Amino acid sequence: LLLGMLGRFDEAWALAGSAEERLREFGHGPEASLRLAEIAALAGDEERATAPYRGWCELLESAGRRAALSHSAPILGRLLCAVGRHDDAEPLAETGRELGDPTDVTTQVSWRQAMALVSAARGRHAEADGLARDAVRIAETTDYLKTQADAYSDLAQVLEASGRHDEAITAWRRATMVAATSGA
Repeated sequence: LLLGMLGRFDEAWALAGSAEERLREFGHGPEASLRLAEIAALAGDEERATAPYRGWCELLESAGRRAALSHSAPILGRLLCAVGRHDDAEPLAETGRELGDPTDVTTQVSWRQAMALVSAARGRHAEADGLARDAVRIAETTDYLKTQADAYSDLAQVLEASGRHDEAITAWRRATMVAATSGA
């Protein structure tokens, strides 16, 4: 994952692929592909990332791992938004909202991000703006730079969808600055 954050995708794929094979040998199914999905998302191939994340979420749900599902489902929702599948993303954002512990910062950020993207795609711009700004506000309380960069990126998309181009550019710049700091 760290190699992917550095943009060294060939090396990242090779290491993660080898690790996936070993994990599968030891009986780890869907979670074995999770790192490959994260690398795919970093590389901008959200479509490739969706299937492993869906498998992971199904595993979490069947195992009753509600806390992990509350975080992972909205991440899958964001990936689905990136490929235009907003109808599929909305229930995943809702899963995060319903299951998430109010003190779980990453879950509170991720469900708001996914729902903001869904709302923006449906023309509910005020709702999308509020959710995206809440996600940024919560993300800024952490030292998770990738989470902060993603939240600013989603805010920029929401602003762009509502025609607020100058504000979107400012949010994109902030996302880029934070991402550069994190190495993502």
